Amino acid sequence: MMKRLVTFGLIAIFLISVASAEVFLSKQPNDLYTLGEELKVTIGTDREVGWANLDLVCNNQTKLLFFNHFGEKDTKKELVFPLTLNFLRGMSGNCHLLLTFNEISKKSMDFKIADDIGIDMTFNTMEFEPNTTIKFEGTTNKPNRETVTGFAEVSLDKTELEIITPIEKNKFNGELILPENLASGVYTLNVFAYEKEEEEITNNGLRNFTITILQKPRSLELSCLEEVKAGGDLEIKAILYDQAEHTIEGEQVLFILTNSQGEEIFNILTTTGESTIYKVKKNNPLGYINLSAESKEITEQMQIYVGSNKEAIFELINDTLAIKNIGNVPYDKFVEISIGNHTEIKDINISVGKSLEFELKAPDGEYNIKVKDDTQEIEGSALLTGSAISIKGKKSTLEMMSKGFFAWLFVILILGIFVFVASKRVIDKKSILPEKLSKKLNFKNRIKNKINFKKKSPYEGGVVKITPHTKTSKPEILGNTDASHSLVIDGEKQKSSILALKIKNMDDIKKSKSNAGEDLQNAVNLISENNGKIYKTENYIVGIFTPSITKTFNNSFNTLKLAEEISGKLREHNSRFTQKINFGIGINSGDIVAKKQNNKLLFTSLGNGLSDAKKISEIADNCVLLGESTSKEVTSKAKLAPYVAKFGLKTFSVKKLLDRSNNKKFIDGFLKRNQEYKKLDEFRV
Repeated sequence: MMKRLVTFGLIAIFLISVASAEVFLSKQPNDLYTLGEELKVTIGTDREVGWANLDLVCNNQTKLLFFNHFGEKDTKKELVFPLTLNFLRGMSGNCHLLLTFNEISKKSMDFKIADDIGIDMTFNTMEFEPNTTIKFEGTTNKPNRETVTGFAEVSLDKTELEIITPIEKNKFNGELILPENLASGVYTLNVFAYEKEEEEITNNGLRNFTITILQKPRSLELSCLEEVKAGGDLEIKAILYDQAEHTIEGEQVLFILTNSQGEEIFNILTTTGESTIYKVKKNNPLGYINLSAESKEITEQMQIYVGSNKEAIFELINDTLAIKNIGNVPYDKFVEISIGNHTEIKDINISVGKSLEFELKAPDGEYNIKVKDDTQEIEGSALLTGSAISIKGKKSTLEMMSKGFFAWLFVILILGIFVFVASKRVIDKKSILPEKLSKKLNFKNRIKNKINFKKKSPYEGGVVKITPHTKTSKPEILGNTDASHSLVIDGEKQKSSILALKIKNMDDIKKSKSNAGEDLQNAVNLISENNGKIYKTENYIVGIFTPSITKTFNNSFNTLKLAEEISGKLREHNSRFTQKINFGIGINSGDIVAKKQNNKLLFTSLGNGLSDAKKISEIADNCVLLGESTSKEVTSKAKLAPYVAKFGLKTFSVKKLLDRSNNKKFIDGFLKRNQEYKKLDEFRV
């Protein structure tokens, strides 16, 4: 019985040892790993023989880590696995190890494989103006609190701004310079921090920050007509632009209008983008007014030309018709005045701000009165008296006083002349010398004259005084001019033809003793002889041909003919004399504002008419060149050829002038000589 119990115990012990035989993880994994770390585990066994495999399981992904056969002598296996990108192949997150031995599986404790980097940043401010600098400082961290050593890539969305700065001991910093034309708005600043394993990114983190770019006013634009008629409406508007040329609405803007004397005539405070209407006075002086605007410490100015307004008002007061000039130019119009069925046409000319009165007369009674010009008409009735119908201008008290004054002045002047002549006769009589004294003085004077006029021989000795001949200085070429380029505000706007003659070797001509200066002066005199006004600046001689002086609006072709004549005279000089005149002639058209003052033309050039004419004369090489605007005006009267373009200007040379005035003279002469043909020609018409 005892033997049976011992045998049964030995069998039980053997069965227990077989049942507990296993492979196990004697060293469990840590709770957290990051990319780049090592996973260390230890597999233990109780000498059981069999096949064991170890798997990594992360989020339903499985990777075989170890597969091996365990024998009786294999009691422990220490395993090390690198948690790299190449090894993990994208596996991360919540994981565990699964150990399988002889088809029996055991699961390890759960752990986490993390690849994220935490990021935090501070900025110098969160609102930035364009063309300023974003300064930042950042810190990083890993979940396992290990030090981050890598790089931070900072970029601003919607732009190409980007900077990569190193991360050392969890810290990084840097700067981003904002463009000056960066549009305002809310922007996202992206920060990407990462570590690298060879050329591959391992742990990384991304965080976004929001910053604001402010709107910065950069320019102010005035929207306004450059020319307005006196009495018209002037619409003005200011447009404020930011750094990206986007409009800024609703900002305060101050408008100020000043006249040509600098006096303020209008001011208003409004907002950008809003139109304001200013009613120009009907008698506002002809010329320029200045408009200035200010908004957000930005100012802008422009000049507005006020055109002419020829206007008058008619007032019927009892038996008097008053016509008052309320415009800004002389009122010179025909006015029709009717008294009943009687009508008269008056040629009126009233200065600015003045008025004219007419006395209306007719046989006693009430009459319908009608007054009209080409733009307006008034009607009324008046009780008139008189023997006949008449319309006579009233003389002002001042005029009557003026006429009386001049009459008295004439009388006083005649009396003064009479008194002066009478007094002179009396004085002359008293100053006559006695006859004997006069003869004596005459005798002495004759002797003295004989002594003074005695010719002294150069061989008789004595001192002979020799006065050296003083050489007269050479007159300056074109010393006096009759045009001046200055700021003209109250002048008249005219389209003019401009002839610019550049003497490219003026200094040599002034120094030389040749007749080049005289020939040049003679050529330049042709400008004045052809109703041009001469203006001189540096080595340029400029001829200005305005309609108010030449009495014609077609000055371009006449200027071209004159330029060809001047060019011919200068070329003729160069063919005959050693001292050459190196010149260039440019012709251009342009608007000027001009007025006459003391027999001189004062003018202000509008646009590039004058400057382009001077540039064209610089291009011309001893010839005449035309600007593009003038070429269009003379194309029917001259054959032109394109010339070399320079300074951004198109120029044309002259091949032949097609002046048909000689043809007209021939036809007129032919008709004069052939009266029968002339009659036939009239019959045909």
